[in-house]
Amino acid sequence: MWQHQILLILSIFYIHFSLCEKEDIYTSNRCLNILNDTHRDLIIDEHNILRSQIINGKSNIKEGIKAPKGKNMYKLYYNCDLEKSAQEWANECIWDHSDLDVGENLFMIGAENYNKIKTIFMAIEDWWKELENVSGGISANNTIYSRALSNLRIGHWSQISWAKTTFVGCGYKSCENLNDRTILVCHYLPQGNVINRSIYEIGNPCKFDGDCETYPFSTCENSTGLCDRFILRNEIISEPILIPKEPTDAEEIELNEVKYDVLENLNQNITALTFEKSKFVETFEDLPNFGNFISVNFFIIFIICYLSNFL
Repeated sequence: MWQHQILLILSIFYIHFSLCEKEDIYTSNRCLNILNDTHRDLIIDEHNILRSQIINGKSNIKEGIKAPKGKNMYKLYYNCDLEKSAQEWANECIWDHSDLDVGENLFMIGAENYNKIKTIFMAIEDWWKELENVSGGISANNTIYSRALSNLRIGHWSQISWAKTTFVGCGYKSCENLNDRTILVCHYLPQGNVINRSIYEIGNPCKFDGDCETYPFSTCENSTGLCDRFILRNEIISEPILIPKEPTDAEEIELNEVKYDVLENLNQNITALTFEKSKFVETFEDLPNFGNFISVNFFIIFIICYLSNFL
């Protein structure tokens, strides 16, 4: 019996001080203080409303034709590390894209409209209008981000709609050197706008968890048709990697292919590790009566927390 008591104490101690105490994707003490949680919620809500809208066939492309319905569109979560990188670039007050290896949307507004909530609304609306305003974009049967599409002014919309993207964070700055205009920068991961990849898959929005196939152990949010990569809700995105700003066409295509291959391998590793973790827990639960139900369950949590450090 004393073994069970020791096991319970050790499990509680480990859970309290271990990486199971990861912070949420954004909390006031992790993010910067330029934006607040109201602004962050607005950014997330507006992005996810539009992502849901397009896969449900409710978004117009040129001349009032509806964009095709889609599947495997993932819900976005806010990330403080992406906010930090976006804010650092906004602070530079340079009206140009950075050389960070992230998706990046930029918006600038005159000083007379200096209001964070208004700026966020206007930026996302402006980015989204590219879908309807640009000729030669996606069609009813083609959502590939081609080289020709990349030459059109549609990249802000396509990044918002990039189905595999799961995180966003934004920065905000009023710039004296730009006649007091205000810049909003949003960074995204995984990065979108990869040449010869689908912005999103044509199909039907999810109704069941099994419909969400891009990332392991995804769930379906029936009310929106968005998939939820819940396994990464508390993942902290590492600092983005710098890449050459202006590679040649051939180099860019090759680079993007390599990045996506790495991403797919990472997803496969996550799947394998998570599967092994679940198998271990199932095996442990099938053991004969351990004597103390509480001790058993705390030990299971202990194992899950330990293995989570490798995901």
